[in-house]
Amino acid sequence: MYGAILGDIVGSPFEFDMGDKSKEFQLFSKKSEFTDDSVMTLAIYKGIMEAESSDDESIKTSMVCAMRELGRNYPNAGYGLRFSRWLDADEPQPPYHSYGNGSAMRVSCVGWMYETLDEVRHMARLTAEVTHNHPEGIAGAEAVASAIFLARRGKSKGEIKEYIEMTFDYDLSRTCDEIRPTYSHVESCRETVPEAITAFLKGESFEDVIRTAVSLGGDCDTLTAIAGSIAEAYYGIDEDWKKAAYFYLTADLSLLLRDFDVRFGDYPLYRIDPVHEAIVFAAHAHNGQKRKGTDIDYITHPLEVLQILTSMNAGRELQAAGVLHDTVEDSGVSITEIQRIFGGRVAALVESHSEDKTKSWQERKQQTLDDLTEAERDVKLLVMADAVANLRSMVSDYAQIGEKLWERFNVSKQQKGKYYSDMQDLMFELQHDSEAKLIYWEFVDLYKDLFVDFLVDEQQGEIYQKACGTATHVFRKKEGDWERFRGEVPETAVRYPRVKAERLEDLWRGMRRKSLSGASYIPRRNI
Repeated sequence: MYGAILGDIVGSPFEFDMGDKSKEFQLFSKKSEFTDDSVMTLAIYKGIMEAESSDDESIKTSMVCAMRELGRNYPNAGYGLRFSRWLDADEPQPPYHSYGNGSAMRVSCVGWMYETLDEVRHMARLTAEVTHNHPEGIAGAEAVASAIFLARRGKSKGEIKEYIEMTFDYDLSRTCDEIRPTYSHVESCRETVPEAITAFLKGESFEDVIRTAVSLGGDCDTLTAIAGSIAEAYYGIDEDWKKAAYFYLTADLSLLLRDFDVRFGDYPLYRIDPVHEAIVFAAHAHNGQKRKGTDIDYITHPLEVLQILTSMNAGRELQAAGVLHDTVEDSGVSITEIQRIFGGRVAALVESHSEDKTKSWQERKQQTLDDLTEAERDVKLLVMADAVANLRSMVSDYAQIGEKLWERFNVSKQQKGKYYSDMQDLMFELQHDSEAKLIYWEFVDLYKDLFVDFLVDEQQGEIYQKACGTATHVFRKKEGDWERFRGEVPETAVRYPRVKAERLEDLWRGMRRKSLSGASYIPRRNI
């Protein structure tokens, strides 16, 4: 709930389009304060916890009592007109068919308190039905609680987006730049929840989500409360942010928040450094294991994956996942244990790259390739780092034992080559990634060193790449480009080392450039 309350506080000075729709603003100021969003968020939690039984009507009755109690304690928190009438009535009133965004702003605790998505959606519906029993009001509450649940369970932004779009028919295809110019103050769920979720999807950290939400304008405190509630579940927040929430809340509200945090807050067991703890954990899990066909301790492999991820400036959670990526697959560790110790994000990354060893090699690798087609960047970085570490070892061992290397594996060299070739194709966009491109090109070169024969016919001005398990290509000096080759490589072509063949290709490209006025020279090594 911290995210919702902090979003409310940060967004409060900019409600009613009072900001300049920029991400550059002071997070906390003299105008910052908690509003009805925070009061009702805590009231929903209080009502659920104080219900006399677990049946729906008892929970709804308890929530109504808590909302009326806290609402009357803070009469100037900024309630809407219809809600104020409901709050001030002498006796509890029936719901008033609202489709406003109040149901979505106050539901965040539900995403943390229950262990299945069905439970979360059911309880979210109950929180809405006491006032906002219009289908759109209910959908808004369910959508936000579902996003929080999925985020804290480590689902990717792509998976969260797909679920919300398919389940609640919200349009999450727009960018923030498309929303921002015409978006204004509106208080319906249908015109607030999608924008808030979009701010979460486009943000790059908890703080960036908060700033992005404020920059959209509109009903800023509510929109930012919703976005912040999801961002907290996805990114987590540090103690300085939590202290800010307590600074602005009153004592009784602070006690409710602290009670929730103690009971349901996310407290991974690591404290000092998740990467250090991951190394200790992985060393224990892999104790006694060796690299295939060698006497080398297996722990050297995840440590090399860590080094590769570090070189790509990966975040600490991704680094930890790199160290732990084989513990579930090869050491009998459960995803639940990873989540308990390292948190949901690390667990989700590890799970994304853990194979089911009951399936065949072909089935497992095809599943990896299928998953990569829609995978988020962090997952691709993890898979690529693992592949590069493996290929480095294979190239080194091949230099010592040659073709005997392939006897270590249960599949042929051709099958291995086809798998890494397909993976390379699915990583293609990383060649333009400023932090990952060097590792991507190392991946390409390692693949070629192991699985591609370079044959050169200097007299004819032709270089052939004969890939193991895939296609053959030819580079013709006079044409200056690669193309698919379907015939037999001529006997006059001589085997060259990869680097020597690529230098010759660059030389021929340079010569062609000089002979063609205005032609540019761009080495093309990836085909």
